[in-house]
Amino acid sequence: MSVSVDKKALRKDLLKKRDAYTPDDRQARSVLLLKHVLTHLYSVAQPLSTVGMFYPIKDEVDMTPLCTPLREQGLQVALPRVIEKGKPLRFQVWDGTPPG
Repeated sequence: MSVSVDKKALRKDLLKKRDAYTPDDRQARSVLLLKHVLTHLYSVAQPLSTVGMFYPIKDEVDMTPLCTPLREQGLQVALPRVIEKGKPLRFQVWDGTPPG
């Protein structure tokens, strides 16, 4: 079996498990992840000026509540953006409004 097939199968399995969570369970897990990220963010690299994040799609963990405390600490938040299909994503500073 090729790596790409393994990756597709793993992704399918993980999405199925994630979809089984209730909205309350997803929210609780998001809060735990956010607390963990805030606790350990500054131990990774100093000085920090920009943090790359992602905007949730479907039932992905919602990291956006982390953005306000990061901005209050003087950090910029950047989201990946498709500039051209088939090309690498570029991170751009996010102003807090939903992408679209």
